[in-house]
Amino acid sequence: MSRVEGKEEYPTDGSNIFGSLLTPYPAVWYIPKHTIPYGTIGAQSVVRKSKQDWLETAFNALSENGGDSPTIDQLTKRLGVTKGSFYHHFGSYQDFKEQLLDYWEETLTQGVVALTEGTDDPREIFSRFIAALAQTDPGSEIAIRAWAIRDEDVRARVERVDAGRVEIVRRWLGDVSASDDQAYAFSRLMNTLLVGCYSVIPPIVGEDLVAFMQEFFALTGIGGMGS
Repeated sequence: MSRVEGKEEYPTDGSNIFGSLLTPYPAVWYIPKHTIPYGTIGAQSVVRKSKQDWLETAFNALSENGGDSPTIDQLTKRLGVTKGSFYHHFGSYQDFKEQLLDYWEETLTQGVVALTEGTDDPREIFSRFIAALAQTDPGSEIAIRAWAIRDEDVRARVERVDAGRVEIVRRWLGDVSASDDQAYAFSRLMNTLLVGCYSVIPPIVGEDLVAFMQEFFALTGIGGMGS
C-alpha cells in the first residue's frame, strides 16, 4: 500500500478487501488517512464473495423461488454482502443473467465432455450417461425451464441447449443407427423424455430415473442399446 498526496492507494491485485483480478474500477482507491483499519468494517471482518458464489447462490434461489428470477436484494441477503459486491462482478442485472445462463450451459457441456472421455463407443457413453443420472440433481434445470416461460432471453438459451443436446446424442448414435434420420428421431425422443421426467410431479429422479431410461433403451432397442 502506498500514499498519494496524503491519501492511501490500495492495489487491485486481489491482496486487499476491495480489489480483485476482475475489478472494473480504477487502480487507485482514495481513502482518508483516518479511515477504519484495513480489512475490517467496525468490529466485523469483510467477507469477499467470488463470482461463483453469486452464481451458485442464484441457482439455489431460483430453485426455491419456483423459477422466479432472483433479485439482487435476495442474493445480497443470502450472501451477507452489499450491492457493491454484486456490481464488482457484474456490470448490470442483464450481465448477471447472461453469465448465470452461461454458467448453466457450460456446466452441462462439461458433463457431456466427461461422458465421452477416453471412448467413442456409444454403448459405453450411454452406460456412463445412465450411471450419471443417478447422481443428477434436476433442481436447477427445472427452475431454468420455469424461468424460461416468463423470460424471452432464458427461453432462447434453453432452446439452444436442447438443440445442442439433441445434436450431441445424434452424433453418438451415428454409427449404431440404421440412418441419420433414425438417430435424430431417437435423440429428440430421449431429450423430451428426460425433460418430462424432470417436469412431472413428483419428478422422476435418481435410481427411478435410471430404471426408466433403461426401460426406454430396451423398448427402442436402437443399435443394440437396450441389450
